[in-house]
Amino acid sequence: MTFVNLAYFIHVPGRARSSRDGSCAGACCASACSRSSADTAVADERTRIARELHDVVAHAISVVVLQARGGRKVLTEEPAAAREAFDVIEQVSEQALTEMRRLLGLLRQGDDELVLARSRA
Repeated sequence: MTFVNLAYFIHVPGRARSSRDGSCAGACCASACSRSSADTAVADERTRIARELHDVVAHAISVVVLQARGGRKVLTEEPAAAREAFDVIEQVSEQALTEMRRLLGLLRQGDDELVLARSRA
């Protein structure tokens, strides 16, 4: 066996192993990138839900405050108008609570899915 042939047999298997190791490293990197991308998507969705939750609460509280002020001003002179203001307060508060429960459910569902995804990884 000549030196060239010996070099070929030593070099080629090492190169094949390197390429296999590289593909394994590439697969690991792709998996990590995929997980990172999924984590980013989850974080973005949670941020969107948090903004929506903030909007719901802020709007409802604004309406409640305005209706309560108006109801207080007309309480003695126009009891029907005050009663209407209190009805609006009740309806808006119930709607806000329902929407908050729905959004918090989405956030909790996201927590469960995130835990499951991490336990699989």
